[in-house]
Amino acid sequence: MNTLKKRFLLLPLLLAAMVLFAHAAFAEGPSGVTIYGDELESKGFYERMVLLPNGDLLATWCRKFPVITSWRGMRPFYFFKSSDQGKTWEQCSELDPEAYEGISRSKVGMPGLYVFPQRLGEYPAGTILFAVSDWNAKSEYCLHIWRSTDDGATWELHSSLAPRGAGTGSAWEPEFAVSADGRLVCYYSDETQKGYDQCIAYEVSEDGGETWGDYTVIVGTCDPDWLRGVDTAMWRPGMPRVTRLSDGTYFMAYENIAAGHDGIVACRTSEDGLSWGDPAQTGMPVVAGGASARQCPEIACVEDGSRYGRLVLRGMNDTCAPNQCFTSTDAGQTWQLMDAPLTAVRNESRGSGWSGTFIAAGNCLYELNNAYNGSYNEIRFGSGVVCGDRLIADGAEYKLVNAATGYCIGNRGAQQMGARLILQQDTGEASQQWRTRRLAGDAFLLLCGASNLALDVPEGSLESGARIWQWNPNETPAQSWTFVQAQDGTFRIKNLKSGLYLDIENQSIECGENLIQSEYADTSTQKWRLVRS
Repeated sequence: MNTLKKRFLLLPLLLAAMVLFAHAAFAEGPSGVTIYGDELESKGFYERMVLLPNGDLLATWCRKFPVITSWRGMRPFYFFKSSDQGKTWEQCSELDPEAYEGISRSKVGMPGLYVFPQRLGEYPAGTILFAVSDWNAKSEYCLHIWRSTDDGATWELHSSLAPRGAGTGSAWEPEFAVSADGRLVCYYSDETQKGYDQCIAYEVSEDGGETWGDYTVIVGTCDPDWLRGVDTAMWRPGMPRVTRLSDGTYFMAYENIAAGHDGIVACRTSEDGLSWGDPAQTGMPVVAGGASARQCPEIACVEDGSRYGRLVLRGMNDTCAPNQCFTSTDAGQTWQLMDAPLTAVRNESRGSGWSGTFIAAGNCLYELNNAYNGSYNEIRFGSGVVCGDRLIADGAEYKLVNAATGYCIGNRGAQQMGARLILQQDTGEASQQWRTRRLAGDAFLLLCGASNLALDVPEGSLESGARIWQWNPNETPAQSWTFVQAQDGTFRIKNLKSGLYLDIENQSIECGENLIQSEYADTSTQKWRLVRS
């Protein structure tokens, strides 16, 4: 985050008065669920989220954007929790750094959030660490850590690390992992070291983060004669994000600022989380389809049965569409584009889209990010289901196009419950648009864009050949559908209650034929292309 600091020091000041947004607003759509934000609390950014052992989601963020307030005036941190896979959120706690001796609330931000996957030191699996950067020149350490052992309800100061030294630099963007030998690692962006504009380094803890040592630079180049504020900016790698792949490999993505790198996100891997190759190498850039990932990466690994799993990654200033991210199944050697759970409307001057979080839960992908809505930043949660090389996004609209015929599912514009669904020529009408609403796990409700009625199996029939209609949304299993990708990239659409698949009556290829459910068959009439609107 600090890598763009100098660009914005002359921007107008924020409003000084900010108040708590009373309750989490609930709004479904391609922009996800709005958790927080209003005109007074207008510059929330830098979101972090973790999945707790009980399945709850815990989220936090910076409530002010320091680069336009002369790096002052930060506020206490709110923690919000969701117990229904992100559909609703409630505040569960608040942490004011200024309540702790020697820490200035107005000089801390850019949080990290981590859940112990195993016992570390005397702290059990499920212990949560919350860390912040401290840019107060009077502070002895640049990073402070709190812990919670009750799922984020209360917090205790845990430790500090990254000694400031005598220089003017600071340390930023803490990120945690457990190394292959079972030690806690804190990675961070470090500009305190002589000869570095900025590097990525780590420290290691043998006791669950109470004490730290073994400082090691893993990305960056050193010029012993270089002077901050005097010489031209050098290469500034930063914003490390780390995850483990399905085979145990450690994967790191980070941004590359200055010296002609233009914010490109690069990556590298490690077998143990400690040895990352030659620090002087920039890393493998994240590029696909003529687009590149740039600045503030967020990453996750979706377990899909492949050797490494499916990596997903996006940055703040990616050159692809704002509703896309990057994906890789070969540990970052090559990348493709894929839909993202949220549409990230990027606006650097307001901190919009700046440093969110991906979380993988089975084949579901969650995202916490923010977007500037024209008046203020909204903290938003989005989700989707990864099916092969596609993500089906919650709240997005799709045409369901039959692979055998090229016709779409529609209803001749009928608005009433009970109207039969049929194959139609593609007219682009709202009656052929189907909006997803994610239910439990990887199932979706499919809502007609014209009638807002759901694609439904009449009376929950289990019979093969039952015709499909639209009905009042009730989120029952008869209205719950999952997507199964075939090798050719098409999908079978399976009903959760009957276990049967969407098909065409008599496997006809004629326009106007009825939509039915039927037993699995190796026929293209059961295959559908999802065309996002």
